[in-house]
Amino acid sequence: MGLHNGGEIDRTTVHDASAAAATVRVPAFELAFDRIASFHNRESKPLVLLCGKGAEKVVELERRIIDALNRAGLRLRRRAGFVPHCTVLYADRLVPETPLDRPIVVPITEFHLLHRSASGRRRSVGNWPLLG
Repeated sequence: MGLHNGGEIDRTTVHDASAAAATVRVPAFELAFDRIASFHNRESKPLVLLCGKGAEKVVELERRIIDALNRAGLRLRRRAGFVPHCTVLYADRLVPETPLDRPIVVPITEFHLLHRSASGRRRSVGNWPLLG
């Protein structure tokens, strides 16, 4: 989950976000990517894996993280229309939604908070285990 997009992030914000993230209690779960498709709403045409099983658990995890960060004084909003996915690559053409022959099942056992700099580079500011 992105903590702050662009610019520098101060140590106090990182400390407060880390303390808040440590309060999130969600059971570990499995995420099953069962389709591949392009997101049509972006110029960069990301090719993504989409999930069936576990998608609702990702949305719940995001909600709990944002709630914890907001209680700590950060001002974050949930993204309307958030679609749990994994970006594979950026393409020059669109790929229609296609089912995979076999789902790719990934155990989700922790979460990271990421900082994205103005250059677009991401770095983890911390990670926390899920219950289980």
